[in-house]
Amino acid sequence: MKLRKTNVLVTGASRGIGELIARQMADKGAHVVLVARNADAIATIAREIGGTAIACDLRNVSDIDRLVAQVESQVGHIDVLVNNAGVDSTGDFLTTDPQVWRDTVLLNLAATIDLSRRFLPGMVERRHGHVVNVTSIAAVAAFAGMATYAATKAGISQFTAGLRADLKGTNVGTTLVEISAVDTTMAQSVIAYPPTGAAADRMAKFGLLTFLKPHRVAYWTVRAVEKNKRHVRLPYRAWVLYAIAEIPRRMTEWLVAGVSARPESYQKDIA
Repeated sequence: MKLRKTNVLVTGASRGIGELIARQMADKGAHVVLVARNADAIATIAREIGGTAIACDLRNVSDIDRLVAQVESQVGHIDVLVNNAGVDSTGDFLTTDPQVWRDTVLLNLAATIDLSRRFLPGMVERRHGHVVNVTSIAAVAAFAGMATYAATKAGISQFTAGLRADLKGTNVGTTLVEISAVDTTMAQSVIAYPPTGAAADRMAKFGLLTFLKPHRVAYWTVRAVEKNKRHVRLPYRAWVLYAIAEIPRRMTEWLVAGVSARPESYQKDIA
């Protein structure tokens, strides 16, 4: 899709991949709504790119309600939703504070589902739109110390597959961004936990894990929206891990080919 004169909402836009996606979307002529908890950071970026900054804690439904209302009043509709916000909860699952894993589920998975549900009906009605969901190699290769984080990322992958089936025939696209560690402070925090760091080192020796540059991930994500690509998978050398997980999804699509995704198709004419 053409990004010029579209409205793009990016979560986790105060730094890292989210900030760079926001900047690159703006370079393409889009009006970007930047969403994050750090109000000062997104306000600065919004001024630089001519976007709109809305501070929001996506763990709270009331904050999401307010976000949606502000988008409707200040921007109008959203053409592209980028669910990028996320947090790690690396550590020993048995001793981790339960609030940590609750927050991880709320931000990584629940907010992705909630925002998609809020903005997709308008896209479907206009028959124009795209949803980007950012996941991780942890979705298919969970290490010690990553139980909850990996579960949320696997959930995003399966949610996107189901969403794609629901959106069949609507002209609304989806992109699943599957990436290994990105060269950010969050990635450094993850590998600082010894068991996770040791597993990451082992994967790196086989060439399946590498620290990606954030601008590269942002570039391929924006390009995927423009080209309506269903996946961004980085690094390329890890394709086999993603492919193994993708096989049953593709088989399911083949098996149900021709089955309508719209419930109204099954309503009997009783007149």
